[in-house]
Amino acid sequence: MSRISGLYIDGQWGEPSGGEILELVNPATEEKSGELMLGSRVDMDRAVAAARAAFPGFAATSLATRIDLIGRIIEIYKTRFADIGESICDEMGAPLGFATRFQAG
Repeated sequence: MSRISGLYIDGQWGEPSGGEILELVNPATEEKSGELMLGSRVDMDRAVAAARAAFPGFAATSLATRIDLIGRIIEIYKTRFADIGESICDEMGAPLGFATRFQAG
């Protein structure tokens, strides 16, 4: 069972300010598959402010820098491929093979 308890805002992980927990249920088995701590309006406002502050600098980056960044994201994604397939399987109730091959891939 997974527990997702952090929000990534302004370049760092932190706990949500609201404290509300959402129970995750696998729709295929109807069993609890995890918990997710929900963000609050305060968290959303912080995230939006951070995104607005970061936009001008990122907008000025070169095409080569952006291509490099996307390439690094893809490489990290590939190392987590099986984990992503399992998460999709739990969240949507899709068969693991289908979730991994067609949804994660």
